[in-house]
Amino acid sequence: MAEAAALDRAAHHRQRRRAGGGARRDGRAPAANPVTREHILARIPLGRVAEPEDVVGPTLFFCSPAASFVTGQILTIDGGLTATQ
Repeated sequence: MAEAAALDRAAHHRQRRRAGGGARRDGRAPAANPVTREHILARIPLGRVAEPEDVVGPTLFFCSPAASFVTGQILTIDGGLTATQ
């Protein structure tokens, strides 16, 4: 969907970017459930869920002029989980 939106907006010189992620330590399910949390942690190469601070930098990059030529991209912030699949 990000790609389709990016193509639609590109004609108007607008970019479409999204930072998405895996499990976060922010009280939301499923990482808040202790049993599920251990299962998730076992699958994440970095061995931990994301802290809110882990998402800030990549999100600020996408919002900055440095990303002005980036469009149609989804930056997955998941500690390497998707790289293992």
